[in-house]
Amino acid sequence: MVESQVLEQSGSPRPVWASWLGRVPRDLWIAWGATAVVFFPIFRGWIRDWIVDPNYSQGFLIPLISVFLAARALGRGEAAPEARVEFSSLGAVLVALGVLGYLFGTAGSEAFTTRAGFVLTWLGAVWWIAGPGLGRPLAVPTLFLFFSIPVPAVLYYNVAVPLQTFAAAAATFVLRGAGVPVARDGNTLLLPGAALEVADACSGIRSLTVLLALGALWAYLERGRAARRALLFASTLPLAVLGNAVRVSVTVLGVYVFGPWFAEGAIHEATGLLVFLVTLGGLLLVSRMLRTSA
Repeated sequence: MVESQVLEQSGSPRPVWASWLGRVPRDLWIAWGATAVVFFPIFRGWIRDWIVDPNYSQGFLIPLISVFLAARALGRGEAAPEARVEFSSLGAVLVALGVLGYLFGTAGSEAFTTRAGFVLTWLGAVWWIAGPGLGRPLAVPTLFLFFSIPVPAVLYYNVAVPLQTFAAAAATFVLRGAGVPVARDGNTLLLPGAALEVADACSGIRSLTVLLALGALWAYLERGRAARRALLFASTLPLAVLGNAVRVSVTVLGVYVFGPWFAEGAIHEATGLLVFLVTLGGLLLVSRMLRTSA
C-alpha cells in the first residue's frame, strides 16, 4: 500500500494543455479532421491571398489568435465537461449552411463563400457533436477566423469609395478651419501648386480590416456585460474612419507646409500609424468610459 502511494505521488503530473484538449470529445476531433480534408482545396488560395494582398497580410496571425482564444476558453473551464455531450440542432443547421456555402461557392468561383462555409462547418461540428457546453465558449474563437477572409471585391469597392469621399471631405473641413487654402474636387484635394488624390490605398480599408479584428479581440477579452463589450467593438468602425481622416488631414497639411515629398515614401507610410494611434486611443477611452458608467 505504501509503495503504491509513493508511485502515485512520484508520477509525472498531467500537462495543463492535455487537460484542455481532454475537454474536446474524440468524435469532435474526428469531425474536425474530416472537415479539414473536405475543405483542403480552398486553403492554398486562402493563404495565397494573405501573401499577395497587403490588406489581409494579418491573415497569418488570425488562426493563431483563434487557437489562443480557444485554449483560453478551455483552460478557464468555460466548457463544462458534463454538458458537452448534449446534442444541439443548431450544429446541424450550421453544418448544412457551411456545406452549401462550399458547394455554391465552388460552383460560382466565389472564394468568400467557400471560406465562410469552412468556418461555419467547423463551428457547426462543435455544436452538433458537443452541444452548447462546448459550442458557446468556442463560438467567438471560431468566428474570429472570419477576419482572415478577404471580402468580395464588390463589397470592398462599395466600402472603399465612401471611405475615400469621407476622408477627403473631413480633411477639407479641418484644413479650411485651420486656414489652409484647400479645395476639393471629388476625392482630389487642391492646394496652391499641388493636387492630392485620396486614392484607394488611402481609403483606410487596409487599416480597417486590421482594426476591426483588434477591436473584436479587445472587446472579447474585456470584462463586463456582453452589451458593454458589443458597444466597445461597435466603436471600432467610427474610430478607424476618424483615424484615417486624421491621417489624410496631416498628409495634406504636410504637403502644404513642407512640399510634395511629404506625401511620398517612408513619410507617407509612417503617417499610417496615426490611424492606429487614434483608434487604439479611442478604444481605451471608450473602454474606461464604459467601465465607469457601469
